[in-house]
Amino acid sequence: MSYGIIYMGSKSDIAKNIMRLLPKSTNLYDLFGGGFAFTHAAILHNKSTNYFFNEIKPDVVALIQDAIAGKYSYSNFLPSFISREEFFKTKDTNAYVRLLWSFGNNQKDYLFSKELEPLKRSLHNAVVFDIFDETAIRVLKISKWPFGITNITQKRLCSRYLTGKHKGAEQLQQLQRLERFERLEQLQQLRPNLFFSSLDYREVSIQNDSIVYCDPPYANTVTYSNEIEFNSHDFWQWARAQQFPLFISEYTIPNDFVVIGKYNRKTKLSAIGRIKTKAELFACNKIAHNMFFKEKP
Repeated sequence: MSYGIIYMGSKSDIAKNIMRLLPKSTNLYDLFGGGFAFTHAAILHNKSTNYFFNEIKPDVVALIQDAIAGKYSYSNFLPSFISREEFFKTKDTNAYVRLLWSFGNNQKDYLFSKELEPLKRSLHNAVVFDIFDETAIRVLKISKWPFGITNITQKRLCSRYLTGKHKGAEQLQQLQRLERFERLEQLQQLRPNLFFSSLDYREVSIQNDSIVYCDPPYANTVTYSNEIEFNSHDFWQWARAQQFPLFISEYTIPNDFVVIGKYNRKTKLSAIGRIKTKAELFACNKIAHNMFFKEKP
């Protein structure tokens, strides 16, 4: 199960592990919501009565709300191909373009090289709009989809099979990412008490009987697009002052917080940009530890 949308630093791959440790509550706050993976997983695992999703970037919040409302369902949305020129023109104000069409989901660089862009455009238009130009016919070796291959997901998978040995044409990443958006529409059937905000984490008002989760930008890692530098020192000072159960994900945890989970993950967030395995920690403050994890006499 994948949770939320494709997002740099997403907790989708370890969300189930986190949910095993996360206690239930009346109110659950996700103060650095990002791609919605934590909140999505919490809803599906019935971890709270009320869910509060906060993400400081308003266009990301709007994107997630639109996805839940069904805007990106293939039944009513046929995605146009986004060119390199359009990407750099609109990425800073358009979360859909920035997230689906960036290389490695870094929200900064265009998804395809200049050499591959024409090929990807041809395959995209064949899969989404049934338009087979000379390039699509040459690469796919068909001029129309086989009988029974009708929806975009089927055509994307079929194109992957047909181009399996063609360098550069193996996968249409942007359509694969879009399928994650479609899954959020299923939340409409659950009708969770879900509330959205786009505030600085310190501005969110926390109600009584709440658990708060923080997945802040990690110290000494690559920053995301047009993002102001995050002050980790100020965050930990704020965390120490809170009087509610607080859970935090980070690579490094101060000694006055309690590590309750450790997950080895492959990451591209290092300053040197290499893929490597790094231990991500799941921790809580002393209040949460005493309430939920400390053995009772």
